[in-house]
This record gives sequence, structure tokens and C-alpha cells, in this order.
Amino acid sequence: MKKLLLTTAMFLSVNAFSQIKDLQDLLNLSRLTVFELPENLHGNWEAEMPFQIQTENRNIDIKKYRFRNKDQDQVIEREKTFSNQYNFTLNKTNFYSNDLELLEKIKNQLPEYGYKKMKSFAPYYQFYGNGKSSITIIDKQTKEAPTLKKGYYVVGVSLN
Repeated sequence: MKKLLLTTAMFLSVNAFSQIKDLQDLLNLSRLTVFELPENLHGNWEAEMPFQIQTENRNIDIKKYRFRNKDQDQVIEREKTFSNQYNFTLNKTNFYSNDLELLEKIKNQLPEYGYKKMKSFAPYYQFYGNGKSSITIIDKQTKEAPTLKKGYYVVGVSLN
């Protein structure tokens, strides 16, 4: 019996982040460092080569680390923004998917975690906050998300 419980616990811990299933999964991943993400994304997740973007005036550097789920159409992107001019760092976790049921589930779970709607720049761009972190949801390709494919959305989590 103990072996069965141990085997079950090991199986569940290995597949903890085999896919994002709700807001809690996304919040847990957003708390991890970029070095802890590969250790915690198991199963069908593949790491892509990180890349860096620099503004023309070299005041801002953005490093992006992406992880793609091969079975589910999901992408986790960790974005680290460094401002050389103002000496600050911003970490943001972006979650891309086309699962509209999951999007509705995440939106319905926001109040459970203390998130309140702060702003809505347009019907496709919503901003939520709870004092500890902020969440943006963009569900249409726009200037804020020019690479967003048709039918996809992005949920961004920024920790304060």
C-alpha cells in the first residue's frame, strides 16, 4: 500500500505542470525563477532558445525565455525587462493558448484570488490587480500583442 501511495505521489509531482489547467497553475509558475521553470515543466514541454531585444537607444533590454507544450497548444513565456536608464527589472509571465474554455475558467477564478478589474482599454484588453500582482488578458491581435495568432489569447502575470 505504501509503494502504491509513493508511486502515485511521484507520478503526480512529475506531471504537476504537464499543462496549465487553471489560474492556480499559472500563478504557481509565475512565482518560479527562470531557472526553476525547466525543472518544474515536465512531460511535453520543450524549452526554446532564449533571445534578447534591445531598444534603439539601448535603455531597455528584454530577455525572453519560451517553453512550448507539444501536446496542448500552450506556450509559457518569461519576459525579463531591464531598464538601464532607471535601474529596474520587471518580470512577467505570459501564457498563450487557444483554449477558450480555459480562458473563461481563469476569468471566473480571478475574484477567488482577490483580483479586481482595474481597467479595460478595449473589450479585448483587460487589466486586473490584487495588490500583490497584476494580470492582463488580451484576446485579440493588437498593437499590444502583434504576434498573437487569430483565435489565441495571452494572460500576463506580473508580480509586484
